[in-house]
Amino acid sequence: VYTARHEMALTLEDVLARRIGLQFFSWHDSKQSAPVVASILGQELGWPSLQQQEAVTTYTDKIDRLISSAGLKTDE
Repeated sequence: VYTARHEMALTLEDVLARRIGLQFFSWHDSKQSAPVVASILGQELGWPSLQQQEAVTTYTDKIDRLISSAGLKTDE
């Protein structure tokens, strides 16, 4: 909530990578957190549920590409 209100966070990556750094410590945990963060950002930024779902899909797809490029298996 704070990052959306006071730090102009506009995307899941803004929060999970740039603000709290979770993405740099655990791709799995950041993927798991994405729906919760999308819900909070959605409430703060007025996103409809479809936009929240698209944000989660976009973010988790990016994380899956990072995992794959590192030669690891995704958890799907």
